[in-house]
Amino acid sequence: MKSKKLILSVLVAACMLTVSQTAFASGNFSPEPFADSIDKAEKFAEPQFFSHYINAVNDVDWYSYTNTSGKDQYVTVFLLTPKNNNNDLTVSWGSDPDHLKGTANVADRGTDKFDSYTQKIQSGDSIYWKVAPHAAGSFDSKVNYWTWFQVK
Repeated sequence: MKSKKLILSVLVAACMLTVSQTAFASGNFSPEPFADSIDKAEKFAEPQFFSHYINAVNDVDWYSYTNTSGKDQYVTVFLLTPKNNNNDLTVSWGSDPDHLKGTANVADRGTDKFDSYTQKIQSGDSIYWKVAPHAAGSFDSKVNYWTWFQVK
């Protein structure tokens, strides 16, 4: 068990170091409900880590990043769900929430593991990702999940 935690800690640290210009954010940027729909997604202008929580079985949190680089980018979205919790990751992309080009329900790897998805995003398009509880009883509003993204 200790080796699993050590490996997980090393992986998180490695991911943190590979993301340039990374910022950290935690908690509640806005009052509840927080980013509960794709059109109210928490917007990020640059890669950063974000920690938040699910507070009800029907609670979802949306995040987005818009590619303003002038060229195509590969964006990888990550979700780390803490032990004894299980959240699901859904990723969508397109020019805006009403004009999505695709959606992927990311394979659920279970608790205390990383879920991730990489998508090529055209300049001007956005990537949106949703964190939602896997099932009733699979979340704890006192325990935060971590989500972040990487651009290449």
